[in-house]
Amino acid sequence: ASIGLQGMWGFSPAANLLAEAEHQAVDGEPIEILIVNSCDIRHVFKTAAQRRRSAPNSPLHFYLIDTPTEVVARHFLLLQVLTDWEVSAATSNEGHIISSVLLGGCCI
Repeated sequence: ASIGLQGMWGFSPAANLLAEAEHQAVDGEPIEILIVNSCDIRHVFKTAAQRRRSAPNSPLHFYLIDTPTEVVARHFLLLQVLTDWEVSAATSNEGHIISSVLLGGCCI
């Protein structure tokens, strides 16, 4: 096994994957999005935050495949910080800071 660095996130800005994709959303049908080895969850956050613009009545199902355990752990940590409504004010402020940094000012 080799020792190396794990990617923190990509070099591109966060993207709304529904706006980027050529899809025909059927009202009420789930939209399934597969993301493989991106090491970047910002796109998931931005897509979820802007879902009402592209597919307001369709649930989103994200499938993330990332090999490094550290990356998967970071995904879970960021998901918890940004979606836990019963957190302290300090932690909540950290979540807003993280979301503004990751999403470029877009809040969930």
